[in-house]
Amino acid sequence: MKFLRVLLLFLLATACSQPVPKGPSILPSAGDEAMGAEAVLMVFRGGNCTQLLRDVHPGELPEVPIVPADNVAIIAFSSSENLFLSEIEPGKAQDAYYVGSNVPRKGLPCIWAGAARADEDTVAAPELKRITARVTLSILNPPKELLGASAALPQCPDSYYPADGSLGSNDPPVTLSVSDGQQLNIFPPQSSWTPRVDLSFPEGAAHISIPVEWTISAGQDISLTVDFSGYGSTALCKVSFSCGKFSTSVESPVIPDNETVDASAHYQVFTRSGELWKPATVHKALCSDASKHGRIWNDWDNARALRDTMSFCIFEDSFDAPVEVLVRKTDGSFKEAAVRPSPWNISVEKVGADAIRFSLPLYEQRKVSVEFDGDRQHNLFLFPARPDADKPSGASVRYFGPGEHDAGRIDLYDGQTCYIDYGAVVYGSIYVHGDNCTIAGHGILSGRKMRHWGEQYSNGEIIFNCNPPNRQKVLKNLTVKDITIVDGPSWNLVVYNYEGVLIDGVNIIDWELNGDGIDIVCSKDVEVRNCFIRAYDDCITLKVRFNANPVSDLCNVHVHDNLIWNDYARGIVVGPETGNKDYGTGYAHDILVEDCIILQHKGGTKLDDLRAGFAIGQYASPDQSWGGGTSERVEKVHARNILFDNIDKTGRHVQIWQYRDMDGTCTMSDITLENFTILGGGKVSTPAFMALANQHSIKGLHIKNFVLDGTKITAPGDDFILSGDIEADFE
Repeated sequence: MKFLRVLLLFLLATACSQPVPKGPSILPSAGDEAMGAEAVLMVFRGGNCTQLLRDVHPGELPEVPIVPADNVAIIAFSSSENLFLSEIEPGKAQDAYYVGSNVPRKGLPCIWAGAARADEDTVAAPELKRITARVTLSILNPPKELLGASAALPQCPDSYYPADGSLGSNDPPVTLSVSDGQQLNIFPPQSSWTPRVDLSFPEGAAHISIPVEWTISAGQDISLTVDFSGYGSTALCKVSFSCGKFSTSVESPVIPDNETVDASAHYQVFTRSGELWKPATVHKALCSDASKHGRIWNDWDNARALRDTMSFCIFEDSFDAPVEVLVRKTDGSFKEAAVRPSPWNISVEKVGADAIRFSLPLYEQRKVSVEFDGDRQHNLFLFPARPDADKPSGASVRYFGPGEHDAGRIDLYDGQTCYIDYGAVVYGSIYVHGDNCTIAGHGILSGRKMRHWGEQYSNGEIIFNCNPPNRQKVLKNLTVKDITIVDGPSWNLVVYNYEGVLIDGVNIIDWELNGDGIDIVCSKDVEVRNCFIRAYDDCITLKVRFNANPVSDLCNVHVHDNLIWNDYARGIVVGPETGNKDYGTGYAHDILVEDCIILQHKGGTKLDDLRAGFAIGQYASPDQSWGGGTSERVEKVHARNILFDNIDKTGRHVQIWQYRDMDGTCTMSDITLENFTILGGGKVSTPAFMALANQHSIKGLHIKNFVLDGTKITAPGDDFILSGDIEADFE
């Protein structure tokens, strides 16, 4: 009997030590759809998973024993198809358990989830909410040529961690895709987002991106709509994105890519003057940055590694009406974009996250610089042209058609023509030896395959040499029209001892430290117009130089309607080599520069030499046997209607220098600067104007309507410095 009492007391004590269930341990709440869905239940204790039940339903859970502070998580899903559960057994750390997609690009089923801690009564009540967002793509009024449509949804998380309810990515972010009329469930992006609509046409695929600046929340329904209502008349479609109370839309050209678009280019360019958008080929070009000058000066063996890469695009259009242009930036998004010259007031419309659209209103305002977020080292130049209806032919013509040509040196003699047609890239150089020669066409002359080398200065070959070394006579009548010159290994377009020169519509981009754009030496009756030149050294320079034959006058020169971009030295400069009166050379006189825009100058704030957007320099030009001397006079130089368009803060606007390191004294006279307008001069750290005579003299410096940031300069001051024997007057 005593034994039975002890056994009974032991059994009673043991029974009292066990928890007594007070109803179901887990009481989830959710809508009917989630409560009836297939689910997984997990219990986490002390950072580990202690229980995992599969193939359950939130509305019919079995009794699961839990203790206070257990974290109970439930994941319910509309279908187990394409659903991935990282671990199917308990016993591992809680961060090893997550849910994702078996095939990430196909999206997810609808997923509900919730978690709750068990209280002291060992009851956990998870509230299940939808954690996926639902995306629907709709195509309205599709044109008959549309073959298909889908939306690319980048950077969506691919995993849900039930222990703490967080989203994450276990692999590099994938791009999901939803087709027309399809619904796709996704884990919502955690930041701003840029979906992309992909449209398929017989000509290729068109892509339209739409930036979404707000965060997508779990459980939201997202609608992407592409409406082609106006496509037939405008070639535009409207892409709309809506989610809850937020919505945004863009109108975008529908432009199928094709083989003419270089996928490796930094930009894609499309143009339209009728109904259809057309792709244009974008080329790369090297340029040099003045801020790197200390490293790149005389660095001939860097294999171009220290240079920057900009782009340019040549396209033809009749310009019977304004031409629309779409520029897509292929290597990243941007905040702002500008098309300069800024006085032309070309407005820019942002199209999606990576493109802009604008209109070129006039043929006379067709050449522009396109700049994103103020970046002038990786910008895009546009060089449009009207189709040439008078292409030359015959035995006297060297013709280069579309495609690439390894031409070597091209020699032209009396009456011969070199024609580089639209779409042609000619690798080589041009030497002009005769009278009545013409070089024309909308193609490219490239020095990329020529040797770029030097010692103190460049020893590279001149890529376009008119009346080259060993000149025996003065040549007559030269026309250079419309071609684009890039990557010259020395000076680019050089004219010595010519009478009657027209340089019209030429474009030049050069990174060489001695890469002058156009050099006119000891020539007369010269016109340089409608050119767009970017050079690290001088863009247009007018000289009386020792190696001309004869060293004759430079006179009757008219430079007008040019766009100038100078990365370090001088934009437009008379001189600085201006003959030598000790040896009876010619001199510079009767020069008119007008209606030009200086888009950029970037040279450094130390005023140690003659560098500026517009400059006049006077310096004797000896060779090794002359051994010094004094410059010949400079007379009758008139510059008017010159505009400086917000040059770099380290740039310089106008400088006149008479160099001190000459044997005697020299003079300038009758120098007129009229209607000079400086925009953005206040940010530039150097004076807007400097004239230094040193031991020489300037007689008759006439300043008429020189305007700095809206203020007319009427006397010398901090922004307008005159130093030395200078007779100046102001109007």
